[in-house]
Amino acid sequence: NAVTTDNDLKYPSMQEILAFSEIDKPCILNGEFDERPPSLNWYSVLADLSVTDGVSGKFSRAIKAERRENAKRSGIWQNIRPDCLQPHQWYEVTADYYLDKPSKGITNFRCDTTIMEGGRFACPAIGLRVGSQLKDIGWSVGPQSDAIPNKPGWHKMYGVFKITEEMASEQISIYVAKAAEGVDIILDNISLQPAEPHAVGVRDCTTNIIANGDAETGDHRYW
Repeated sequence: NAVTTDNDLKYPSMQEILAFSEIDKPCILNGEFDERPPSLNWYSVLADLSVTDGVSGKFSRAIKAERRENAKRSGIWQNIRPDCLQPHQWYEVTADYYLDKPSKGITNFRCDTTIMEGGRFACPAIGLRVGSQLKDIGWSVGPQSDAIPNKPGWHKMYGVFKITEEMASEQISIYVAKAAEGVDIILDNISLQPAEPHAVGVRDCTTNIIANGDAETGDHRYW
């Protein structure tokens, strides 16, 4: 019988090892802000970042975007790996958030989830920068009164979106911004993953094009 020696075995190259390790990584890195430092992989645009308590209190960490200079762009950003988002695939994005308005001495600032663009009570949104274009993909879920039980002030963002061929060829970043100027955004538990076929908001022209049309989610997301 032939004897297999070490020279007969094919070991993966370092490039192949790195490629496999990249595949296993989530699209959003450090989305629970539990790395060291907690801001690892994140950066700010027209704002300052600091670390604070997360949705689970002192046992978790969150990132705060404060001293925001621009409602539309000022916030928390991360670049997405080019190979992470695949054309024609639907993705789901979720996050928890809390708002402060330090200039007025207000903690647990209540925004209006029906205001998706501009205004003193605008809520934050999750967006993508695709090339040089900004596109909203996730919005605050209302009503806020019972957003996260037993976590006063903490609320949800949710959205789904579909990647096109054109989007996949561009540099993509994800960000959280859009709250009114002067409002601090505290972000925790942000995730981006492939959407289930029946996720709220996944639709095409062959099915019902209205999302959450019978309020099956128990809230008024998309309305």
